[in-house]
Amino acid sequence: MVAGLFALAVGLSQPPVARAESTIQIRDLAFGPSSITVSQGETVLWANTEDLMPHNVSSGAVGGANAGQLFESPFIMPGDGFSYTFAEPGEYSYYCPLHPTMIGVVVVTPAS
Repeated sequence: MVAGLFALAVGLSQPPVARAESTIQIRDLAFGPSSITVSQGETVLWANTEDLMPHNVSSGAVGGANAGQLFESPFIMPGDGFSYTFAEPGEYSYYCPLHPTMIGVVVVTPAS
């Protein structure tokens, strides 16, 4: 019951998810696709499609000095998501702090 109340409390504290142009699914302890290319100004949604497991998404590299500096989601419960709008071109690594073997990259190209 305590776990259920925790999940409910975390779920209620989720920020609203912005409309996304691209979606990365979280499934089977992996991001899919693990690499995605979007245009500057686009919003990416990480959607947790696991049955029971929460995740989070943090910018940077596992254990890196830049970890979580650009964005860091709260717990993403199954059926929920987290979105981020990439304002600048570049290559942005990300990972799940709860499951550090889950890694990915968003490549942002200049707006046309």
